[in-house]
Amino acid sequence: MTDRTLREFQAAKEWLSAEEEAGRQYGPVLLTLATGRWRSEMNRDENLRRYGTLRFLLGVIRGDLFQYPVQARERAAVVIEYVEEVDVPFAHSFSFLGGLAWKEYANALRYTGEFPLALEAARRSRAIFETAGSLACDAAKAHLVEALVHRELGDLDRVLAITAQCESVFHDFKDAEAYMHARMTRALVLSDTKRFKEAMEVLGDTARDAEHRGDRRTLAICLHNSADCARAIGDRRTARDLDGRALKLFEELGSMVERPTIRWNEAKALADEGRLSTAILELYVSRAEFLALGMNGSAADCGLDAVRLRFERGEDVMTDCVELVETLSKAGMIQPAIEALAYLREQARSKTVSNEKIAAVQAFIRDAANGQMVRFLPPQEREA
Repeated sequence: MTDRTLREFQAAKEWLSAEEEAGRQYGPVLLTLATGRWRSEMNRDENLRRYGTLRFLLGVIRGDLFQYPVQARERAAVVIEYVEEVDVPFAHSFSFLGGLAWKEYANALRYTGEFPLALEAARRSRAIFETAGSLACDAAKAHLVEALVHRELGDLDRVLAITAQCESVFHDFKDAEAYMHARMTRALVLSDTKRFKEAMEVLGDTARDAEHRGDRRTLAICLHNSADCARAIGDRRTARDLDGRALKLFEELGSMVERPTIRWNEAKALADEGRLSTAILELYVSRAEFLALGMNGSAADCGLDAVRLRFERGEDVMTDCVELVETLSKAGMIQPAIEALAYLREQARSKTVSNEKIAAVQAFIRDAANGQMVRFLPPQEREA
């Protein structure tokens, strides 16, 4: 290393240390304010939009993903507006901050179910990281976020292709944690394609690695996804055991996002056992938890499961259907989904609800979350 290179390295190290200190000083100032006030305060005070402050905020946003995904999305949306204007003396740091900001924004959009926007944000993150050769591993991490979004959109072949590329990069960079996450993504696709035993083998290996590394979050995710595989092959006892262990870990970690999904799975298992009253109660609780997290699509989907179980039990579901429309309208659910729920409400009022109609609305809700549908067509119109 030449004297000049050494001086440059030392200058970069000192600058980064100063920015980290500034982040710890100014970042908490913004956290005391409603996100809606961030822009005006950041425009007024340059210290609130400097590199260290933005980097600090991105760390907080990362933590928010698992408990407050809507808040994470709102905060990340503000940060990405400032990353291109930040005063940074080193090109590497400039690219790192921009790529990281767009990656966390993509993750937040993924958690809130806004998949087309998440895909666009992940691609932008990768493009920014790729402007610096030294950030190739970070670019691969953004690419892995793309893969996770493609999985939600059903493009499984693309997920497998991306995952293979990412595994190779993570192996070359000796990033064990990222490599483990790529393997877990591959296991999810194996599960999606009904290769459940293969998926459980990959997840089991990944879980053991995560436990050895002390990565409890990855361990919990592996256990939860293994439970889904066990449930798919009819091993309900193992599924419940794995989900129970996963839920305990998620709660210890303070992660709220996965809890309603695990409760939802338990409700489905209870329904299969004929314990409908308990299942319906669990679905109501799960729906409320999804709503509290701002996950409106999942809340509607879960709520419709409760409607279906009550309908199959011969109950009048009009009150439930009316309440679904009112609650999700207040929660800000997208209008096409509200129109689909309103259709079911009118069917309930006229006593013409059927399992086919409930399933049609449920399928539309899922497609709308993926950006695949813009207008709900009732089953009879769809056939015509």
